[in-house]
Amino acid sequence: MATSSLEYTSSSGQIKKNESDRGIGGNIKVGKEWPVAHDWNLGVAAHYIFASVPDSASTSTTLTTSAFGLAFSATYF
Repeated sequence: MATSSLEYTSSSGQIKKNESDRGIGGNIKVGKEWPVAHDWNLGVAAHYIFASVPDSASTSTTLTTSAFGLAFSATYF
């Protein structure tokens, strides 16, 4: 599964507040589930998330975020 999105980032602290303009982002997920008993399945999935947005305070700075993760599942039916 893959999705795309419109992203926006903001952060604030005691001294300064930062905001971004709108940018692009996305999410990719791949997984598989296997039967292990008559009424149980076990699965694993990997996902990758990313975003790239221009900094509203600077025309030359781009804020980039990415993350990779694993998920495990157990299904009883």
